[in-house]
Amino acid sequence: MIHDAMEWATHEFGRIPRLDKRLQVRLITSAAGIAERPTLSSLPQRLQWNELRGTYRLIDRLSEYPELLQHVHRQRTRERMDPCRTVLILQDDTTLSCS
Repeated sequence: MIHDAMEWATHEFGRIPRLDKRLQVRLITSAAGIAERPTLSSLPQRLQWNELRGTYRLIDRLSEYPELLQHVHRQRTRERMDPCRTVLILQDDTTLSCS
């Protein structure tokens, strides 16, 4: 895995309260694997087979914690935005042309 993706995933999801250690490790590994291949569209394209099986099991288990994960992710996003004066928030399907 790309070292930067693993660092990002660890910082983003490494301290989720009430999530057991095993799920937290799988979440970090899956997020890093997905982040390494941002141009591919589906999970099977982004992850190796053994990672994919673990990620699908993780998604099933994390359905018990949706608001908890969103809260932590939103908090990290706000932390990254705080030092900036202006922040543009674009949707995934946005195409930006500066010409």
